[in-house]
Amino acid sequence: MFLDVSSNRYQTLIRTYFNDEPNLAEQIFKLAPTAAEFRQLSTREITYLKNLSTERMGRFLDAVQIGEFIVKSPHDLYGHAYSSTLVGQALLEEYAGDQQESVTILCTDVHNEIIAKQRLFIGGQSQCSLFPDQIFRYAIKNCATGVIVVHNHPSGSIEPSDNDLQMCRRIDQAGNTIGIHLLDFLIVGSESYYSWREDTLDL
Repeated sequence: MFLDVSSNRYQTLIRTYFNDEPNLAEQIFKLAPTAAEFRQLSTREITYLKNLSTERMGRFLDAVQIGEFIVKSPHDLYGHAYSSTLVGQALLEEYAGDQQESVTILCTDVHNEIIAKQRLFIGGQSQCSLFPDQIFRYAIKNCATGVIVVHNHPSGSIEPSDNDLQMCRRIDQAGNTIGIHLLDFLIVGSESYYSWREDTLDL
């Protein structure tokens, strides 16, 4: 139901924009009938649309690019890390459209304020290696008392793999040993996120 509503809104917006040039809207729908498929257009397909050589199509693609830039621009502050919701929702936007797995580390102080954030690891389309020693080196450098590990799944699924859960436990144990707590391990999908901490509390 959600996908139907989202797809209908996407097509309505495109048709409205190209209301006096409906053939251009249809060219877009041939390549990308849904917003998710538009997000995954290849460079070759984007070039094809640009080569239709119309001023309106050029303005449309420029506007899309500006929108992507705004959405994916890093947030300077996430405020308090009292729950996964704030961080999860913010990073859903930031990771939107990413085709590579990556891992972002957020550091918190004793008051649970997020004081540092960096994407430490970048992998391929289906896997990304991460190393606990580098995570805690970054945390120590920033005088952190807690960390939040955020990992994206370009497939859109938020189901943690066995490797995800094993790594989560390793980071949690290592953090307890050195006094830097793992506040949460988030997996960000296309429309939602998984929280290891919330899942643990539900058990």
